[in-house]
Order: sequence, then C-alpha cells, then structure tokens
Amino acid sequence: MSKKTKLKNQSNPTSNPTNEQPNEQPSEQPNQPAAPQKPKNRVWKKGGKFASFEEASKSKAELLDESENLDVKICRCGIDGSQYQIKTRNQ
Repeated sequence: MSKKTKLKNQSNPTSNPTNEQPNEQPSEQPNQPAAPQKPKNRVWKKGGKFASFEEASKSKAELLDESENLDVKICRCGIDGSQYQIKTRNQ
C-alpha cells in the first residue's frame, strides 16, 4: 500500500477501500418546499421563412396583434443564416 493510500485511509476512517459508492439516498428535508415544475408541451412551432428581417418582423407584429396569448420569436435559418424564420408557441 502506498503512503498516500495509508494517509487517506487514516484521515477518513469511513472511506471505502474498494471505491464502491454507498447506496444511500440523500434524505429530503420536510421544511424545504419542492421546486416549482415548469409547464411541459410548450413546443415552438415553425411559422414561416423570410428573406429579410424586416419581412419577418412585420409578420411577427401581425401575429402578436391577432393573439395576445402567443410567444413569437425570429430565428436565423438557411445556409449561413441567410434567411429568417418565425417560431410561435402558446403562453
């Protein structure tokens, strides 16, 4: 046994020499509330492709005027980001 291993075992008497992890689950504390869950199934849907950002921006404004419960974003797409795509999802 090397000196490092001996020192490690002496300094930590509860260490496991076979390097196995104990199967203990951390206990949950009852005083801490559970973390809030994020809503699922909020998938971005493709809305359309445009050659310029101005065209995509106009379309985005129209979609936002039609529905207030809609998230809309403009993303680059195409070869080297040469086109713009609108993506939407419900709030």
